[in-house]
Amino acid sequence: MTKPPKTGESFQVDCPHCGRSFEADMLGGSSERNRGFKCPHCRLFVAFAAVAEQDRVEPAE
Repeated sequence: MTKPPKTGESFQVDCPHCGRSFEADMLGGSSERNRGFKCPHCRLFVAFAAVAEQDRVEPAE
């Protein structure tokens, strides 16, 4: 995925900080770097662009 999807879509994410998986809705922001997810385990903001680049995000089923 190269382009961030719409805000509110649900994804399965692997946190690059704590390594745990979670399902979350995309959080919106005014710029691309502000679009992403908040890890419920370590509370890190995970930018969509960063996890997409590392193949750590996929649409939730």
